[in-house]
Amino acid sequence: RACARRRHVLAAGQRATSMSTCARLGFVGAAPRATPRRRPGTRVRGENHKSPVRDRCARATSSPRDAETSLPATSLWLATLRAAEGDDIAPAAALVNALEPGSEAARSALDEMRSAEGGVSGTPLWLACVAARNGAPGAIELAQLMVDKGADCSIPGTQGVAGDSTTPLWWAAAAVEAGVTGAVDLARRLVDAGVDVDAEGTYDVVRGPPLLWAAVAVRNGEDANGLALAEVLLSADANPNLRGSYGPTAVGVTPLMLAAQAAPENGGCVKLCAALLEAGATMEANEVSSLLMYRVGSSLVAVKNLLKGGRGD
Repeated sequence: RACARRRHVLAAGQRATSMSTCARLGFVGAAPRATPRRRPGTRVRGENHKSPVRDRCARATSSPRDAETSLPATSLWLATLRAAEGDDIAPAAALVNALEPGSEAARSALDEMRSAEGGVSGTPLWLACVAARNGAPGAIELAQLMVDKGADCSIPGTQGVAGDSTTPLWWAAAAVEAGVTGAVDLARRLVDAGVDVDAEGTYDVVRGPPLLWAAVAVRNGEDANGLALAEVLLSADANPNLRGSYGPTAVGVTPLMLAAQAAPENGGCVKLCAALLEAGATMEANEVSSLLMYRVGSSLVAVKNLLKGGRGD
């Protein structure tokens, strides 16, 4: 049945330019199905066209090299979109495996920008990183494979009615906060590829640089991965003083402020404060006052730890 569904999408080929997908931050699992829409004047395939489509699908699942030569150029984007919606990751992985690193065909397939309904627009790598954040099985490995094949890791994508822009690294950092296994490794691969580690992302009520996700991750219990993400970003000279927002009550805050609010009870936040301070993070006087009010009884201890460099001793 899954193969039949893919045949339906791939048979639509060039005319499947408008689809519905899900890039909501809180979404985990399968999104609403993409529904190819026929362009006006496009002839509907009859029964005599089913065999070639079936053969093409069979080759895509059995031989990556055949898939590269028989599927349309847009198939990688479509296959990655389907994977982001919760379908089998194998068709997209087979298409990527068939690409020759650095070739014109690889660049064309990996860096193709297409749009879908709901304001979603991005490259296959961007879609794979969104899929990783949404917990799609195999999405981390697919994104890493695309990086290995030479995908441009700096091309942003957009989603939502407002056209909010995000980068692949931003979604990889969001995946760390979501507790996705392998997300830190994906973020490291993207950073090693030379992306802008301070590129701000926006979606819904979340806005800020990737480093903000490290603070949110540690606050939410992902201590080890959040600290590892912070180390990756700070080692690449991420600016620790860039501000962002996380929800309606944390607007215009720095990663240090987010971490300090949860110290000293949260040991991971104490360690993150130390790492941020060592990297040059600062806190303005009004932020110290706000922190005192936020913490009430334990705020004096938190500020004392900050002044000591977050050591907590």
